[in-house]
Amino acid sequence: MPTHNKDLDCSVLNLKTTDGRSTMELLPDVGGLINRLCLSDLAGQSVELIAGLRSLTEIQHNIQYRGVVLYPFPNRLDKGAYSHGGKHYTLTQNEADNATALHGFLYQLPAKIVNVQEGLHESLVALEYCYQGQFPGYPFQAKITIEYRLSSTLGLSMRFAVINRHSDPVPVGLGWHPYFQLGRPVDELELVLPEVEHVQVDSRLLPTGKVEAYSEFQVLKSMAGKVFDDCFRVLDRQSPAEAKVVLYSPKDKIGMEVWQSSGPQGYNFIQLCIPPDRQSIAIEPMTCGINAFNTRDGLLELAPEAELSVDCGVRLTN
Repeated sequence: MPTHNKDLDCSVLNLKTTDGRSTMELLPDVGGLINRLCLSDLAGQSVELIAGLRSLTEIQHNIQYRGVVLYPFPNRLDKGAYSHGGKHYTLTQNEADNATALHGFLYQLPAKIVNVQEGLHESLVALEYCYQGQFPGYPFQAKITIEYRLSSTLGLSMRFAVINRHSDPVPVGLGWHPYFQLGRPVDELELVLPEVEHVQVDSRLLPTGKVEAYSEFQVLKSMAGKVFDDCFRVLDRQSPAEAKVVLYSPKDKIGMEVWQSSGPQGYNFIQLCIPPDRQSIAIEPMTCGINAFNTRDGLLELAPEAELSVDCGVRLTN
């Protein structure tokens, strides 16, 4: 069960497989973010994969949204405003420079821990939110669950599910915002993307409506000097599949995959972002595109009592 971390001044749940090969630090009080993730390679070497938060100050000023889960929409919403069912709604603009609402609000809410199981080779924890529609810009009740499954051999898998408890259909977008590292600056790492197309954006990082072919990083390629704050759309969105982003350290011969289940009602979008310190890279699975409540690019609508469930995860790879 959770313990209190004095440095972070919040509850911390440390999940592990009892064989010691996989460990995870979860912060249920701040949106269920994963703050640490250590997986072991075939040689038994432990690899720290998450660039997390180290202090209460970093939690309170998490301007890069490190580790948070994204609901009811990922990425940006123009002026925080949208229309649905003939009504107009407005959410707080939390990105002043671009006049947008960013990444929803689930990260502001504490979660209820509903299940914890630790096993020799596999452990899990499940969080639950009963959202009552308390944000006027999104007054649609929902039950939200996140299940984290930690394996000695398969790494971390994460199932994010939402049930619409509102009386009418509602727009929903889901995502996850982890920052990954392999012990070296990103300029010393290589990247591979799945088959994707690139979403063009304007000076406010909102989509222009144009999408272009994208062939860079189809094989391992250095990220030295590369600047990313880009949205990509999985090319094949009709067939259930795993879309994988590979991060690799050629100096250490260590690699990792961030995978997401794509296809109908899946994670069909990926956002990549390299922060200014260039010590990590955000690889973000998303169910819809930027400003999707307005553009409707990949936007899903849930009927009353319908469920949206999506899967993604992280594993080491050779």
